[in-house]
Amino acid sequence: MIQSFGNTHAVNGISLNLYENQILCLLGHNGAGKTTTISLLTGLIQKTEGKISYFENDLEENLDQIRQNIGLCTQKDVLYDDLTIEEHLEFIARIKGIQCGKKIKEDVEKIIVLVTLQDERKKLAKNLSGGNKRKLSLGMALIGGSRIIFLDEPTSGMDTMSRINIWKILEKIQNRTIVLTTHHLEEAEKLAHRIAIMNFGKLLILGSSEYIKQKFGVGYNCLVQINSQKKY
Repeated sequence: MIQSFGNTHAVNGISLNLYENQILCLLGHNGAGKTTTISLLTGLIQKTEGKISYFENDLEENLDQIRQNIGLCTQKDVLYDDLTIEEHLEFIARIKGIQCGKKIKEDVEKIIVLVTLQDERKKLAKNLSGGNKRKLSLGMALIGGSRIIFLDEPTSGMDTMSRINIWKILEKIQNRTIVLTTHHLEEAEKLAHRIAIMNFGKLLILGSSEYIKQKFGVGYNCLVQINSQKKY
């Protein structure tokens, strides 16, 4: 894939394969091209060159059909202030093509439990904490049976405990392919089956955490000495 804005290649010659039931992490600093890559893979923007296909179907030629199987959690929460958590999830379920009221209620309940928002379900989005807004955005990406989930900086702006809570949710997700972006190395190591390290629109290396450490690890040891003498 190549994506150019003027003379700048935001994504420059990236090639990726996604595997069922695996988590792929795009790791890199701000401006590395992670969000642009997600935008290309979800059809939010059109590529300059290359081909993107899912299930042997070209993305641009079958965009509406493929989007029924894609869930997206953007870097910034896209929520409606005056809708509750339940109403958000019901709305997305209908967009995804679920028409049966009973099925919608079952799916909404399942997602609310998964993202641990049971006690907040009737709250309006404008009254949610930042962490719970991210949980809702994650739930909206998951509802409707999406086979491929794209999560752009899902723990952005969260404190350590809130990030760990999101990690626990992601570890419970089954039978989905997940692509997430982060600039936190520990997050990539914790969650991903494969890590793609990006820099200035290019893919530098792709592999498991163990493979990357073997190839590039330098094996430094850090010795810390603490003075045990107490002063009162």
